[in-house]
Amino acid sequence: ARGYFLLEQYDRARVEFTKVLEADPPADVKVTINKFMDAIRLGEAGYKTTAGFYAELSFGYDSNVNSSPSSANFNSPTLGPGTLNDSSVAKEDGYYGYSVGANVNHPLTAGFSLFADANTNHKYFEDTPDFSLGSVTLQGGGIFSGERYRLKVGIQWQDFEVGDDPYRELLALNSDIRWQLS
Repeated sequence: ARGYFLLEQYDRARVEFTKVLEADPPADVKVTINKFMDAIRLGEAGYKTTAGFYAELSFGYDSNVNSSPSSANFNSPTLGPGTLNDSSVAKEDGYYGYSVGANVNHPLTAGFSLFADANTNHKYFEDTPDFSLGSVTLQGGGIFSGERYRLKVGIQWQDFEVGDDPYRELLALNSDIRWQLS
């Protein structure tokens, strides 16, 4: 059973460990076998497709929805004194929002897997809908991993809206690396 475990032949190792458990070995042997069985479950997860999902709701209050100054009056070194119109002064508003996302990771080999992520985020203001925000993001790529590192390389597309109007569309190549120091 240990030999199959070391060769990462987890199905065969599980069968052999189960046979030993059925023979009712001493307690310390059972403890050791259960540790191996836990390690088998973890090891198998590294070679199986995994998926995740999340959803969240939010409610709140924003004291400066439009990111503007709180006072209409100003004094500029180049323009001198002035007054902003009402639409250029800070606006307060309550909001609600939601985020939903999903991800999939599909291992191809021991050190390489493919990933895909999709999510959407929206924040709606009650009295100032022109400042509502929304985005949809899709990304995918590959993950290279070794004993002490993980390199993730992918492509990303995002559509960002302000007040239900298209604001920005993004297409990017991205990567990140994580290195375990100890």
